[in-house]
Parts: sequence; C-alpha cells; structure tokens
Amino acid sequence: MDDLNRSGLRQALRMVKDLLDRYGLDVAVSSLQEAIVRRRADGLSVNTAVIAARVAGYGLDTAASPGPDMRLYDEALLPHPTTGGEPYRPQ
Repeated sequence: MDDLNRSGLRQALRMVKDLLDRYGLDVAVSSLQEAIVRRRADGLSVNTAVIAARVAGYGLDTAASPGPDMRLYDEALLPHPTTGGEPYRPQ
C-alpha cells in the first residue's frame, strides 16, 4: 500500500469501510492483508472484495466445489480428434 498514491489510498480506505459494514472488522482486515500478501495491489479493491466474500462464505482454506460434470457437453460440442475435427457423435 506504500506504493499507492493519495487517490489509491483513499479508495483502499473506502473499500475497507464498505467491507467492514458488510462483513465485519475481522473479515475486512484479514481480506485486505491477504490481498497484500498475494501482491495484488493493482485492483486492490476488487481483489480484496473477492477475498472478503470468500472468507465470509466458506474460508480461504476450503477447496472449491467440483462443479457440474461437463463431459456430455464436451462430447457433443467439441471436435473429436479421430474424426478430423468433426463433432463427436457417440455410437
């Protein structure tokens, strides 16, 4: 944060206040610290807001959910290497 100009510092403080109002002091401060540790000072407010939502939602150490199985879509829509680029059609 030492590299931020006056406008950047003002924006960072405003962002911390917004996060404080939304998530509380612990989440606001820990998310700001995490963004700084990850060296994402450019776009600090966006990165810190994302980290704050993640901390408040399920924590930084929790693995992301695997999501839906997309194999059916892949088979239907992606080119198949053995057919010369034609869409794959299951037999």
